[in-house]
Amino acid sequence: MARILIASGVGPYADPWHPFERTSPVIAEILREAGHEVELRETDPGSLLDLDTFDLLVVNAGGGIADAEEEPSDSFDDDLQALKRYLENEGRVLSIHTSNGAFGQLPEWRKAVGGNWGPNSFHPDIADAKFDPSPGGIGHLVWKGLKDIEVFDESYSGLDIDREVLPLVQHTTDGETHVMGWAVGDRVLFDGLGHDERSYQSESRRKLLVNEVEWLLRD
Repeated sequence: MARILIASGVGPYADPWHPFERTSPVIAEILREAGHEVELRETDPGSLLDLDTFDLLVVNAGGGIADAEEEPSDSFDDDLQALKRYLENEGRVLSIHTSNGAFGQLPEWRKAVGGNWGPNSFHPDIADAKFDPSPGGIGHLVWKGLKDIEVFDESYSGLDIDREVLPLVQHTTDGETHVMGWAVGDRVLFDGLGHDERSYQSESRRKLLVNEVEWLLRD
């Protein structure tokens, strides 16, 4: 059993489009059912200070689109430094959906997660969608017991992805293939699924989440 911290976006790490207050508890429920000890915290000052005591950080947070009064206060600086140390010490991370754009005040976060929304990024309207293994994902543990993923979710497309990542999950939209999940080294995963709670009603999507955590926590 692993100790997992889920950081759920509030304040400057919330946005108008993603109901983190509803999706984060579902993520916690799924991982607890998989046998893990899970602590769910909002991104309030002090929430990351003991990050080094956890085996895995799951981030379900927003991309920094907030009014000026929602800018991170100085009191969150220590949390950002704790996150920086965690990344420098090769802490394990699962970044969910739009959270690769969170913590914009910390360049080390963007470097760690291997990609983000870019000038050519887009997504069709949320709908029933199918996701398949990328060529590099065939046989990877995140796909254990899965042929594909059928889910009601957004299909992120044209993401700005670093060359060094290993693509794992992709979709085809209008004849074009787009990567929506990848590994960065052997301790960080980005999972682009999870727009709202309907995503987690899919058994295959839930299985992907459990597999991702299993891979990140392997010895």
